[in-house]
Amino acid sequence: MAVMNTVLVNSLVVMMVFFPMGIIMNTLNNALAISDNEITTTSNTVTVGNPFFIVHPKEFGQKNITVNGIPYFNFSFSGNGTVKGIGFIVSNGTGFGSQLSTNILKLNGHGTIISSENKGKSELAFQEISKTDMKGNGKGTGPILFQNSTGNLSFLNDKVAMFKETELKNGTDIVNAWEWDYK
Repeated sequence: MAVMNTVLVNSLVVMMVFFPMGIIMNTLNNALAISDNEITTTSNTVTVGNPFFIVHPKEFGQKNITVNGIPYFNFSFSGNGTVKGIGFIVSNGTGFGSQLSTNILKLNGHGTIISSENKGKSELAFQEISKTDMKGNGKGTGPILFQNSTGNLSFLNDKVAMFKETELKNGTDIVNAWEWDYK
């Protein structure tokens, strides 16, 4: 999809130099199949395999705040999970969020994971865009960056993962992450 978008943007730049705006818009509309209420693009299925990082976080201590007249919220989180088969707990998790629209949130957070045998730790930072459905269930996605990793978690140092979070209204929450190979 990113390649298609890059090609489309590069093509539009070339077209803007040589063709009138009407031709450009017709080409863009045909490429994206745009109607007044729907955008359809070509999609491809990508198989990503099993997640290497799975965590069951619990949020607590949410506090609403206002900065320069804009509402935000702080929250804390903890949890437990596994990374490449090594059990861990999440310690000192904190986050900051804002509501982008009625059912869309933008979140940023950080925390520390400590291996269950206390033989290693890793700091993590994440960003997430999350959307809540009409039933109150949320789905989000974003990147995680692991840093300052030690001991049996040292393999995480400077790793980037892409995650998918599913949060059910009943409080069940799971985050699955796949290592992002950006070589």
